[in-house]
Formats: sequence, C-alpha cells, structure tokens
Amino acid sequence: MPMSFKERRPLVDGFLISVGGATATIAKLSSEEQDIALRATKILGLSVAGVDILRSKRGPLVLEVNASPGLEGIEATTKVDIAGKIISFIEKNLNSSE
Repeated sequence: MPMSFKERRPLVDGFLISVGGATATIAKLSSEEQDIALRATKILGLSVAGVDILRSKRGPLVLEVNASPGLEGIEATTKVDIAGKIISFIEKNLNSSE
C-alpha cells in the first residue's frame, strides 16, 4: 500500500490548523505510527484512506480516518503523485482479483 506523510504545525501557538495558519513539512513516521495508520484503515475496511494522527504524551492518537482524503496539500508538500499511486494500486488489485 503506498504511503506518504505530511506534518502540519501551527504558525502561532494554539492557532487552529483546520482554518489555515499552518506550515506543512514531510513527516517521518515511527513504525508505531505507520502501524496505527494501516490498522485504522484496515479496521474500517478501506483500501485507501487519509489518517490524521496526533502525537501526544500518551503516544500517537488517531483523530480521524478519511475515506476520501484531500490530496492537494499532501501532493504539494511531498511532491509525490498520490492520485497516480492510488490509481496504480487500484489497477493492480483489480487485475489480481480477476
């Protein structure tokens, strides 16, 4: 399963990321964070998902799982053609199920 990650940080302490005001960088996920993202996707029966993870003092926490994730921001940050990778993933899995 193709994976790509970005990390968002507020420009100002406490500023809401969801309304803008954040910078995005490529994230380096731990194996635990990768496992959590994959498990959350699998538990929901999804092949493709965007998983929002919060790094906390208690460890990584899943905030939400998006069955139809927006790709513009992550593609701009990572410079990876995520849409193309998803299409290739679907084509490969369709061919293997025939």
